Amino acid sequence: MSGTSGRNTLGPLSGYLSILGIAIVFFGWFASPSEAYSSTTSPALNQLTGETRTSSSKSVVSYQLPPETEQKARRKYLWVAFLYFLSVFYEFAVLVFFLDRKWVQKMRDRAEGLYATRWGQSWSVIPRFWLTYCLLLLPLEVFVQYVGAKFVPGTPGWVSWVFSWGYSFVSGLIAFPILACMIYALIAKSPRGWWLYLGLSAELISVVVLSGLAFGTGNEFFALRLEHPELVTHIQKLAARDQVQIPELDIRERSAMEPASPPNAYASGFGSRRRIVIWANAIAKLNADQMSFVASHEIGHYRLNHPLKMVLFSSVVSILFMFCGYRFAVWLLRRWGEVWGIPNLRDWTSLPLLLLAFTAVTPIQGVVENAYQWNQEVQADEYGLELIHGTIPAPNLAAAQALQILGEESLEYNHSNTIADIFLSDHPSIVNRIKLILSYDPWQKGRQPKFVKER
Repeated sequence: MSGTSGRNTLGPLSGYLSILGIAIVFFGWFASPSEAYSSTTSPALNQLTGETRTSSSKSVVSYQLPPETEQKARRKYLWVAFLYFLSVFYEFAVLVFFLDRKWVQKMRDRAEGLYATRWGQSWSVIPRFWLTYCLLLLPLEVFVQYVGAKFVPGTPGWVSWVFSWGYSFVSGLIAFPILACMIYALIAKSPRGWWLYLGLSAELISVVVLSGLAFGTGNEFFALRLEHPELVTHIQKLAARDQVQIPELDIRERSAMEPASPPNAYASGFGSRRRIVIWANAIAKLNADQMSFVASHEIGHYRLNHPLKMVLFSSVVSILFMFCGYRFAVWLLRRWGEVWGIPNLRDWTSLPLLLLAFTAVTPIQGVVENAYQWNQEVQADEYGLELIHGTIPAPNLAAAQALQILGEESLEYNHSNTIADIFLSDHPSIVNRIKLILSYDPWQKGRQPKFVKER
């Protein structure tokens, strides 16, 4: 095939790739700033022992960073945004390259000459595709790791990355052919409904695994009561204010796997497997009042069953976007199937086309799920403020200080772009969270709180 005809086979896809390239530049380097805020800093704090620290008495009126920290945060933010959109573009381009060069068609022809059965052909075509695909993505992954190690706090070192990449590659070499064979079996059985069976099966397995998984277990997790029994008692007392009972073993501590990791805490699981996990570096860097808000925020996730709701919401959204990916694959097949040498979706040559279709819809699915989780984080912030109301002198200030410390430690940029943020993060920006926290006061308006009702 000549170079000219090769370019024509892409048609509008070449325009789509150009638009994606422009989007990378736009979101990576033209993040529009938010409003300007006055400067404030938060000191690193000693380990929590139960008293309020006077070193945290500085007022926080907005999220702002010292000049040097802001420069680092801006560089990190731009790189993360750039790498995200670059990754989407790069994966899309690799799959289009596969289709344009008809590599899988050559793999299929060779497999059909060696094996008479479709099962035998699958173990010739699919592993070779996976190996080639992973090798083509390797330069991108090395570049992402290089940038992460240099600009993103908490990024694992190169040794950890090599082991992680090797494990993913080997496990994928085993699991991907099995998954692909299942997909092609579903396509053969139900050419129009395979996407639904696939989505339902995947979500059922996901829910079963998550419901049976002991969240917060492993070498880096241990019961918080072993080192901080007073904090466990404090968390249980806070939860009891809303008639929530949290067993001691459901409150865990995670050791700081990476010294530079920012402070963190989270709630996970559902049913009897619900957990609240506090990171050791959060305990080391927050004072008693700030830790009260962090704990109350996680109690909010625990009390409002946010992890379970997120799983259910993600399941529905995943099936919806499974349908979108299926329709896009059908459209691609009708539009370019003959040019790419793909007779139908049952043929092995459709493998990169299917990946291309679902790669295209995955970022939009992520936006929908992130938007839902943003709402959950806002609810947890409001719940946390309501739960600690009346237990400490200035709950809103303590909450703002906690987020200020989190932002400084994690190098969160204070002039981020909301459009880019919805792609990049499952949490609202700290700028907006502190705005909400400092203005949240339903009691002053004579109304009942949203979540923790006065009894």
